[in-house]
Amino acid sequence: MDGYSPPEREDVTQWAPLQGPPCTETNFTPDPHTVPKSNWNRATAKVFVETFLAADDPTFQGFSRSEIESGFFKRVKSWQYRVKNPLTEEEKQEKRRKERKRTLYQRRLRSTMVHPEARRHSEMVKAYGASGMSTDESEHETTGTGAASYNVKSKFWRHPEAEPCFTILDALHRNTRFRPGGSKKIIRKRGGQERIRVVSANPKQSNSEPVLGLPSHLYHPRLDGSAVAAQPSEDRYDFHNTTGIINIATNNTGRLNTLRHFR
Repeated sequence: MDGYSPPEREDVTQWAPLQGPPCTETNFTPDPHTVPKSNWNRATAKVFVETFLAADDPTFQGFSRSEIESGFFKRVKSWQYRVKNPLTEEEKQEKRRKERKRTLYQRRLRSTMVHPEARRHSEMVKAYGASGMSTDESEHETTGTGAASYNVKSKFWRHPEAEPCFTILDALHRNTRFRPGGSKKIIRKRGGQERIRVVSANPKQSNSEPVLGLPSHLYHPRLDGSAVAAQPSEDRYDFHNTTGIINIATNNTGRLNTLRHFR
């Protein structure tokens, strides 16, 4: 809830359901001081559900209103606990790291669903899950775009061909966010500042535990499959992408302030 400002106590106590929604999509104000299902928070839940359902995002499809609302109340309950029990700095860093991995997972899955030629990779991305995404760490540098640079920490256990495939999916994501508009202007879709993830020639190794129980073809060939409870698989997974997908991806090299073709 970075940048969040709680509602004024007077606004909460004087508000009544007949007055309409107590907040908007752009000024979203759940109340941390009342129970998760207070009248105020129930009303903010309705705003959240409508915003969620209206999102033009294939990864959000398939959820019912009750499922979205239930997820919202669970999140509010967890958030209220954290308001009363602040995290240590180390816990905050770990939380941010996990959030980055979840975001990365959602972006890559979205890329496979938006582009038909990349759709076959969706099950592979789902198998790795958020835990199987590579971590990164800030070098407190810029890349000439005003965005911070983050060095990728490689997964020793993951198949080495997965990273190049994910790099393509990341480029597809950038193309969906930075579309050319009229008069050679970039139309940037809503969202935070784009993260520039840099893969060095000798990346640091992540010390996180491997995801267990994946098909054997998703692990590094030199990894002992019994150590990760790998599921036997005779087939070799094809991490490659079609020429069409590669052409779309290479149109956006990460220079976010440059006009790029999108189709």
